Amino acid sequence: AWGPLEAMESDMALHLASDILEDHFGGAVERVGTVLLRRGALSVQEIMRFTTEQTDRMSQEPLRFQHVRNALLTLVQHGLVTVKPHPQAANSGDDLRKMMQVYSMDVEDVIIRLRFPKFVEYCFVSYGDIAAELLMTTLKFGGVTAEFAVAETKRAITNVSNDEVHQDFWKLVDKRLICPAEPCTGARGLALACGSASPAPPIAACAASSSSSVAAASPPPLMDSNGSRLGNGAKRKRSPLNDDDESEEGQASTQVVAMSTPLQDGVQEAQDQVVKPFGAPQQAELAPVFRFNRPVLDLCVRKNMICRLVEERVNSHAAQVVATLLTGVQPRHGGGRGVDVAFMKFQQINGLMNELGFHQAGRDPERQKDKLFKVLDLLAAHKDGLVKRRSLQSSAPPISDGGGSRPLRRGAAAPTSALQQPQGELVSEWCLDWQRARKLLVDAATSQLIRDQFGIAGLRMFNLLSEANPPQRLEEWQIFSICMVPPAEGREALNEMVRRAIVNWQEVPRNSSLPLVASYWLYYVDHRRLESALVWNVLQAILNLRVRFRQEMANGAALESRAGSLTKREKHMLRAGRRVEDILERSYLVLDAGLLVFKEF
Repeated sequence: AWGPLEAMESDMALHLASDILEDHFGGAVERVGTVLLRRGALSVQEIMRFTTEQTDRMSQEPLRFQHVRNALLTLVQHGLVTVKPHPQAANSGDDLRKMMQVYSMDVEDVIIRLRFPKFVEYCFVSYGDIAAELLMTTLKFGGVTAEFAVAETKRAITNVSNDEVHQDFWKLVDKRLICPAEPCTGARGLALACGSASPAPPIAACAASSSSSVAAASPPPLMDSNGSRLGNGAKRKRSPLNDDDESEEGQASTQVVAMSTPLQDGVQEAQDQVVKPFGAPQQAELAPVFRFNRPVLDLCVRKNMICRLVEERVNSHAAQVVATLLTGVQPRHGGGRGVDVAFMKFQQINGLMNELGFHQAGRDPERQKDKLFKVLDLLAAHKDGLVKRRSLQSSAPPISDGGGSRPLRRGAAAPTSALQQPQGELVSEWCLDWQRARKLLVDAATSQLIRDQFGIAGLRMFNLLSEANPPQRLEEWQIFSICMVPPAEGREALNEMVRRAIVNWQEVPRNSSLPLVASYWLYYVDHRRLESALVWNVLQAILNLRVRFRQEMANGAALESRAGSLTKREKHMLRAGRRVEDILERSYLVLDAGLLVFKEF
């Protein structure tokens, strides 16, 4: 069946990716990127040939080798292009042919750039303004060394010491929000790359957790006693990346050209430097280059969405319990799709609640434990609950917290004061049901999209056709009658849903002799095609909003250029235009959450 993965490879997704490339990097990079997205892996010569074929001679100039080379270096710098040896290079006897490379792009790597504001917001809320600025620098320049990221952060945030910036940088590395790029040179970069394959440390969805290994992982700090850390400052305007920003892009390129240039001899030299012992003489060691860690950041955004849904539908305390259980959800060890979910005992959950600050200070600990047990039982007992519960034989010696622990009998309620059960008794463990959590997000996003596009009446009809067990195929008069929708309004919404492939219809002839107009027409929802249709609609909506946003900015450019000398009527027009721009920009950034929800994880 045609699913969300195929929808991300559709023509609409390619149009959106091309629009993002042109907006972020300029026309030359957009033309090279579009060729790679549409034609797959290509060599430099093939890229030049296909870009020349697609050039509009009336309005565009053909790209020269320097343009294609610089565009590829920019895309490699930002991790958008994958470089591999040419298939014919291994069997060739020519030394020049052995150095041939093929370049390829993934459309998801481009569209994810719409999610950068969410990444920075999460980092700002969880780890503070310095960490958010460090992540923003990494996202802006694609790949950065530690010293370059620290220098850029100090330029943006004044009155902050090198020690504080270095500690926040290595905290982000410890939390795996940023990671060493490949290939990584230097002993420290190799150790970090090897360490990134281990299970990730807990990442709370709604609260920042302190890191105890920052001091051990960080290099010797550069002391600067002239400044102190700032609090949450005013919002800083950031200029988008484009072809004209040559100074900043040139600085970043000089930092990472040795790491990003796809030359086999450079990679081999870097590997030779890494395996040398520390005491052996060797050349100057290249600093490791760091990029943002896409799987971890995507998982953090999903965790936040799950907690917000639980808070809206249950209460804030249930959301805090779910946030605590989400610390046991980490990206799958060894890479690939999916996550690893860990079960937790009650004492672990209670301890994490204390660490994250979810238990109120001064309250009776026993009453807080009782409340925590009730929430865990409620989330685990519901048929659509987000929590799994299992009982295991305890092998640990009995340890009590002084409150009179008692054994947990099969089928009995959990004790309210036991931190650990006596040996041989049943011990309950809880974890988050990740599949049900994903279903919760998908159902919530689907309902929101249907309601926004087709109104309350459309949502009623969709729920009738999709939630019935077994699934129903009904005529329109039955749908209008059950949903209590006027026929004129219902027919308009139903036909629009059919046109957008949200609802399907089937013809059932009364008999073989009557014409088609006398047939039964039954409406139904095909869940296998529903998500792909919704993804396609979201992609189209994002592209339309971005085009409208740029048009509104062009309309207000004349007023923005002379904002200090406007009349009263022109000031009103300028404020109205800015309000429209804010609404449009926020709309397509929010819609990107739909792409993240429907993507398999």
